[in-house]
Amino acid sequence: MLERCEQFDIRTTWKKLSEDEHIVALKNKLVEEAQEVVDAKTIDELVDELADVKEVLDVLITKACIAREMIEQKQQEKSKVRGSFQKGIYMEYVDVPQGTDWHEYFSKDPKKYPVIEEDIE
Repeated sequence: MLERCEQFDIRTTWKKLSEDEHIVALKNKLVEEAQEVVDAKTIDELVDELADVKEVLDVLITKACIAREMIEQKQQEKSKVRGSFQKGIYMEYVDVPQGTDWHEYFSKDPKKYPVIEEDIE
């Protein structure tokens, strides 16, 4: 992109990121690109945005020195324990008994899993 800007006499300000800064920037870019996937209206737009997400993921995986096999293994483990996204099942509500491992799991992330107070009449 920098070279293209220079071709068209577009002035830029830039800096070379440190490894740590680069990883942080890639994480932020991943969020930006994921939002563009959400906003995609057509298959062509979706393909374009997924290509961007994949590019950012590929670079992040490399920069973070993570073996792809580790990610695939973790994906399989999580799928066995929590299920997969393949079936399209979306849980809207979960009632978890207190004192269980699942209660502890859900309680760790109240933003993601808010406690719903029931009205007692």
